[in-house]
Amino acid sequence: MAQKVMFSKLGNNPKQQFANIAIILIIATVVIVVFYYLIYPNVKVWFKNLKANKAVTDEVGKGGVLSYDDAKFETFANSLFRAMKGAGTDTTTIYNVFNQMHTKADVLKLIQKFGVREDETLQDWLRGEFFLSIQKINNILNSKGIDYIF
Repeated sequence: MAQKVMFSKLGNNPKQQFANIAIILIIATVVIVVFYYLIYPNVKVWFKNLKANKAVTDEVGKGGVLSYDDAKFETFANSLFRAMKGAGTDTTTIYNVFNQMHTKADVLKLIQKFGVREDETLQDWLRGEFFLSIQKINNILNSKGIDYIF
């Protein structure tokens, strides 16, 4: 009965019903493709940034201290990006930036300021660097009593 009511709204002619169903399917496919390629990546970036912001806020709320102002963290993030983007990796710059992190809140703020660049977070960028030692970065942080692990 419900099926009969649904199809009656599409027209009485079977050819017209088929044409109407085809149009509905095409429109639905276009909407899904647009959502997936245009909207979903932005929502994904928004959620990653929201998560990074919450991590910094939570750490500072627990008594974590930031060693620098926002502009300095932005400078650190840009330095890391330049050191990893393109051919070759400037490992010295990367290690120097992490040597300047003094607290877990600093590391979380750096991650927040780095954000999502070219669809990847700082952790994604670091893991994608062939000549970079993630263990060395973790050791630098651990030597300062920072319990964050990449």
